[in-house]
Amino acid sequence: MTKTVETAQPCCTCKTGKALHLAGGICLIAGALLALVFAFFIGNTLTMTIPKGYYTDESETVVTSMIWDDFGPSYKSLATLFEAMEEYSGHFQTSFYLPTVISTIVGAGTLVAVIALSVIAALKYGAHFKNPSAKYEKYALAAIITFIAGALAYYTINGVSLNTLTASTSYDRSITITVTPSAITKTGMILVGVLVGAYFVLKVASQGKALADKGAIPNLVFTVCSLVFTAIALSFVIEVIAQVSGWKTITAELNFQAITVALATLNQENALKANPAEIDGYAAAYGLSATLQFLQIAVIAAIVVVLIQKISHYPSQKRTGMIESIVLCALTLLYFILTCVCISETNYYLNEMSGTSMDQDYVTLLSAPIALLVAAVLNVAVAVLNKVVLSWDKLTAKKAKPQAEAPVTAEEPAPVETNEPTEE
Repeated sequence: MTKTVETAQPCCTCKTGKALHLAGGICLIAGALLALVFAFFIGNTLTMTIPKGYYTDESETVVTSMIWDDFGPSYKSLATLFEAMEEYSGHFQTSFYLPTVISTIVGAGTLVAVIALSVIAALKYGAHFKNPSAKYEKYALAAIITFIAGALAYYTINGVSLNTLTASTSYDRSITITVTPSAITKTGMILVGVLVGAYFVLKVASQGKALADKGAIPNLVFTVCSLVFTAIALSFVIEVIAQVSGWKTITAELNFQAITVALATLNQENALKANPAEIDGYAAAYGLSATLQFLQIAVIAAIVVVLIQKISHYPSQKRTGMIESIVLCALTLLYFILTCVCISETNYYLNEMSGTSMDQDYVTLLSAPIALLVAAVLNVAVAVLNKVVLSWDKLTAKKAKPQAEAPVTAEEPAPVETNEPTEE
């Protein structure tokens, strides 16, 4: 009777675990399919707000651009712009074309990757019911996280903000211009993010009694910490990195593509003068701001790899993701160093251009690069600590094996005790 109760409990637990695992799989595959749909609508929204004036009412202009614009219309607009100009430098033209080219690469790469990964995940999910060895989780996760990262990367390339005061007949009016991910892009990222979170929670819950095994809880804690730090890194890598205040009327928060355009524009005006001034710092600032546009995308790609690795390999304790975390940390360190040098050179060049007659202040917003680097370092620390704990558990398990075998030999006379009642 006792034996039947003991065998019934695992069956009940097994059924519950299977149900939770099935629910998690449904959430995950639904997220992959939603990512496939929303990937076609990735875009940014430019909002210009003008407050109420003496003769005018408050107005707001909203313009939404999508990744499809960078497959043709954006290039036509740039061609029209340069056709209308009589003279321009190669750097000036490159500064305008470069973000568009990068946007095209990011958009095309995101679409192709999400389509391919979602289709593979759906096919493997269908085959999973007949053949449990058909693994679909990693492909579905990759589709979802690629969509989120692609949307954020597309925003990063184009995201800036501007606040300027313009003189009015009655009082100064503040015009605010901001670039943000479009509403449909935000909706898509939130929905698929919630589904991934639900999948991970259900995956943890489906472990049941396995969570009581040695090393299971530390592995869960390390995994959650790593996911939190990686998500923090992703939130800061997309932030603007410089703030420019000029003439006490204009404040602009710029990303690298805006800095490249600003540098090329000022250099263009200087080069077209009859006696252009030779000012140091331009080549270094321009080259670094152009290079960092690619490096920023590389950091986002590294974050994607870490997220996929951490979620897909849980609850396995064989891989801690230490190598991926170290690569991410190295990229963020390089990103931090080059960002500091770039803004320093840009600050020097712009102040030399403006001279002492203009009251301008150029400030490096190091909060985002610093937070990114700290999050990456903490991620490495978690991975290393996880590796140490797992290695210690394996070592103690090996030492405990000989001691576990000793009681078995000591209990060999046990059959003699069981025979005594039969003799009576």
